[in-house]
Amino acid sequence: MAQGPVKSMGSYLWARVTHLVKCEAEVDKMKVKVDSLLRDKTDMETIIEHANYECRVASEATKQWILDVEEIATQAKDLVVECKGKNPARHDLHDADATQKARKKIEVMNPIRRLQIGALAIKLLARAEELLKHRNDLFLLVPCRRPPNTLMLRNNVMEFGSRNEIVSQIINALKEDKVHIVGVYGPCGIGKSLLVAAILEKMKTQKEFDEVITVDLREKPGLEEIKNSFAKQLGMIYSAKLNAHRAAFLAEKLKEKKSILFLDNAWESLDLWKMGIPVEECKVIVTTQKIEVCKYMGAQVEISVDFLTEKESWELCKFKAGVPDISGTETVEGKIAKRCGRLPLALDVIGTVLCGKDKRYWECALSELESSYPLEKAEVLQKIYMPLESSYNHLEGDEKKSLFLLCSLFPGGHKISKNELTSYWTGEDIFNEFNTLEETRRKLHMRITDIEDSFLLLPINYTKCVMMHDIVRDVAVFIASRFCEQFAAPYEIAEDKINEKFKTCKRVSFINTSIEKLTAPVCEHLQLLLLRNNSSLHELPENFFQSMQQLAVLDMSNSSIHSLLLSTKDLAAVRTLCLNDSKVSRGIWLVSSLENLRVLSLAGCSIDSLPEQLGNLKKLRLLDLSSMESLEILEGLISKLRYLEELYVDTSKVTAYLMIEIDDLLRLRCLQLFIKDVSVLSLNDQIFRIDFVRKLKSYIIYTELQWITLVKSHRKNLYLKGVTTIGDWVVDALLGEIENLILDSCFEEESTMLHFTALSCISTFRVLKILRLTNCNGLTHLVWCDDQKQFAFHNLEELHITKCDSLRSVIHFQSTNNPTNQLARNCQHLELGRKSTTTAYLSKPKGTQCSALRKLDFVLVARVAAMLSNLERLTLKSNVALKEVVADDYRMEEIVAEHVEMEETVGNEIVSADTRYPAHPADVGDSLDPEAFPSLTHLSLVDLPGMEYFYKVGGEIMRFSWKSLVSLKLGGCHSLKGFPIHGASAPGLKNVELVHNGDKSWYQTLISQDASLAERFKTTQE
Repeated sequence: MAQGPVKSMGSYLWARVTHLVKCEAEVDKMKVKVDSLLRDKTDMETIIEHANYECRVASEATKQWILDVEEIATQAKDLVVECKGKNPARHDLHDADATQKARKKIEVMNPIRRLQIGALAIKLLARAEELLKHRNDLFLLVPCRRPPNTLMLRNNVMEFGSRNEIVSQIINALKEDKVHIVGVYGPCGIGKSLLVAAILEKMKTQKEFDEVITVDLREKPGLEEIKNSFAKQLGMIYSAKLNAHRAAFLAEKLKEKKSILFLDNAWESLDLWKMGIPVEECKVIVTTQKIEVCKYMGAQVEISVDFLTEKESWELCKFKAGVPDISGTETVEGKIAKRCGRLPLALDVIGTVLCGKDKRYWECALSELESSYPLEKAEVLQKIYMPLESSYNHLEGDEKKSLFLLCSLFPGGHKISKNELTSYWTGEDIFNEFNTLEETRRKLHMRITDIEDSFLLLPINYTKCVMMHDIVRDVAVFIASRFCEQFAAPYEIAEDKINEKFKTCKRVSFINTSIEKLTAPVCEHLQLLLLRNNSSLHELPENFFQSMQQLAVLDMSNSSIHSLLLSTKDLAAVRTLCLNDSKVSRGIWLVSSLENLRVLSLAGCSIDSLPEQLGNLKKLRLLDLSSMESLEILEGLISKLRYLEELYVDTSKVTAYLMIEIDDLLRLRCLQLFIKDVSVLSLNDQIFRIDFVRKLKSYIIYTELQWITLVKSHRKNLYLKGVTTIGDWVVDALLGEIENLILDSCFEEESTMLHFTALSCISTFRVLKILRLTNCNGLTHLVWCDDQKQFAFHNLEELHITKCDSLRSVIHFQSTNNPTNQLARNCQHLELGRKSTTTAYLSKPKGTQCSALRKLDFVLVARVAAMLSNLERLTLKSNVALKEVVADDYRMEEIVAEHVEMEETVGNEIVSADTRYPAHPADVGDSLDPEAFPSLTHLSLVDLPGMEYFYKVGGEIMRFSWKSLVSLKLGGCHSLKGFPIHGASAPGLKNVELVHNGDKSWYQTLISQDASLAERFKTTQE
């Protein structure tokens, strides 16, 4: 009877002995099993990750299994480390040296702990085997579900950060008593209607209004139909007899309650009074794609609704498509979201269509979107394309519609040059052949502006280009495909489809395609052909153009074709030919047979000389020879082109004889001319007829090729380098009308700007807006003011002076009794420092006479500072001698500019030259008004170790109001004895930026002098 217990006791002891002796072997066995378990876990996670593309996610049981594996793996790792003194890889178990070291480690372990480790290893082994078995029974994946209803707020554009400010603007405008009409404008599909409707619903719930009356004007309903809609929503019923008094009844009804009228999707302005709406008694909010509608209806507040941010677009797409949060923006879903271009309508519709679809479906959808083929889905066409097509239909006139479709011939995201569009339209003869190029440009600009105002084209800031949103372009391609009049080829296209399009279309575009070969097509209707940027297309069949008798525009820019074809002679109707940056170097003489040619653009072409036969192009109006420095122009060729209106020449071989030929071009209105031989500019012979030069509407005459990049929007530009004397024809004909002037290395003897230019009065520069002076070592003073009234550079916007070793002052006042000088009253940015920058500047002269400028201890006198009423940026840096920024007028004769810099700002940082700000008169001895610098937004004082004050009067530190200041940078000004602002000034300034790490203690000491300052700027960041 005792045998059973004895046997059990024996088994127990034997197990303990086994744990004690074979502890390492049991740990190794457990580790092998756990490693196998981890491999299964890794494989499972890979499956789950790929399942996301198919809108499936891990089941709850799967998630728990993964957590269990992670827990046992952690325990196993700790056990191995304790047992073996390290965490060896699996192959270490079979390594003799590693095994021997591990055994030595075990020999010194506590026997009791060895028993515990062995037992725990057996337990973990059993658990690992259990998890491995359970792995095969798991229901691994489940379908992906949308987020819970609590996240539905994401569908409301009001919840997006980019919309918060817009919502506040609309609500504040509607609450403002003096505001009766609010205009909300933006692109189609941007969410204007949804946004306003949500705001009005919220305000009605909050009892801000009694009635919200909504009328959809998308289909342009008639006046009576609109009145009927108003009346019906107000519960009014009219008989036919009272129809004539409907407006009066409507007005009376609107006065009874606090009402707001929501006019949605307005395409044209409405006469609200005529409709019986008492504008002064109610509120009106209008949504439209055209800002003109807001203006014409008299909106007191106009609010723009822009595209979502990239992050918001991704959030909306994920929600609509049911995409898990773990998906990234580089996945298929992320690429589709990017393709929607931050347009809420597209993100909403496409996300909804693709929700629940598998990975392959998503990939096919992306392929279709990228190739600009419309998705073959009724809901996509109805919900995205049709609203945008309605915007197209509302464009007034066939010219605008044709221009809009023309822009869709360019690839998505392409910068579309207005100059290119002008060339194409001139070729297509849209405005008929009697218009000049200038008139064509003007009309084109008006049409483009109208299309931009409808948000079907997007302007590119500070360039003469526009862009078409990808989704809008897809719609344009879809519209054009229905009419079968134009075709824009995708990157890859079959040859049979090419031939089909050539037969039926009037416009065909092959831009950035993979085409390697084209056959001679049959295309009797073709009028425009773009063969641009096709790097794989090296040749065409000689008879390629043979059937293109109607072709009016041919663009082969950036092509790899080396020779024009003999069939070029068959292009009798061509009016525009562009070979910009092409490899065409042979057969250019064939162009002479194109008798109707109006525009010939060869910019950057590979030809070395112009053939004499080009003189036969009697109707040519534009000739572009820019970026062709080595081009030879035969004598007498240019003078034959008597109808030229625009000429662009960048060859280094321009001579006086060529300029005489240009003088014969009486119709010329636009000239771009590179003159390498600067001696021509010093001639006093009357090379140009004065009357002729003054007829030029715009010109760029320059002596350095790279300076062409400095051209802004100004029409008349003169850039001279190495010209020591200026010829009479330059003085008489050019300087008086110049808007942008650069002089580089042009002063040899000491003189002023007036003496060098041989002008009778500095006021001759009456329209000068930009002046750059560099390496002019003879320049001593920019302006020398005598007792006579001076109006020097009163339209000047930017002043750049650098490396002028002899410069002693920018403004020299011979007398201190003249407060009337209006120097550079439009300057907006002054920067003083030692280092040159890429922006515009008036910098410290360098070279042998630099030491003479070390006495500079101030920048401006009070009189000049008072004139800078529209100065927006002031940056002073790196000047060891500067003690104060503004000095009293008695020191005006000591003015020496070490570095005055006016940043090349654009947009809202530039005040129009047509705007005039009254100067602050400052008589000698008067202190500067505390309200000075009223427009200053950015002030930077950096590395000015000697500066003690910004401005001091009679021993007292002057502080200004700085009512526009929003940014202040400080650093390295440890001698500063007074903070430049006081506690109540600069209301828009939220913080002070310290430039150097070591400035904080000095800064805290400085502001501690004023308790209000210390409290206000205690959060200053380094």
